[in-house]
Amino acid sequence: MQALQSILRQATGRDLVIEKRFVDRQVVVVAGTWTFKPLELPPDVHARRVYLYVSEEEERKAALESPTRGHIRDDAGYRLTELRTGDFPTFLQIVGFYIGYRVVDETQGQKPAAIEWGTRLGRQKFGQDPAALQLFFVNMQAQTSLRFEVAKRPIPLWYIREQSGTTRSGDAK
Repeated sequence: MQALQSILRQATGRDLVIEKRFVDRQVVVVAGTWTFKPLELPPDVHARRVYLYVSEEEERKAALESPTRGHIRDDAGYRLTELRTGDFPTFLQIVGFYIGYRVVDETQGQKPAAIEWGTRLGRQKFGQDPAALQLFFVNMQAQTSLRFEVAKRPIPLWYIREQSGTTRSGDAK
């Protein structure tokens, strides 16, 4: 961090300090122990992925709003906007992207080394529709056994400030 601070000082000609602070923010907390419980699928389809979706009605509405948007049909016949595989942290990061929240992992126990997921939603504005967010959480819990809830947690944020004349070098924490 000192190297970046030095570059900023040289570039701006100002005595800048970079500091990390923890700030309470609304996040989605994921807790519990992972147990994969696939959706009920046609008998000839092997269940192997988690589906990120709100409801069948929301899916139909999204398809009507953007019928030309590229979609994939998976082996279960679901229209997907995305089909991916990744590790558990990547999965949570993608969930966070779609719901518009940072996701904090407070899960316990063994996590899967690889998860396959199919996304059946656009980037809804869940902050404006708490009922849709809760339905999304219910669907995720049904498939993963994990609990999802909005809560406040201290999140690290980086700040840049100008060091005042009374602050000695090394005093900023």
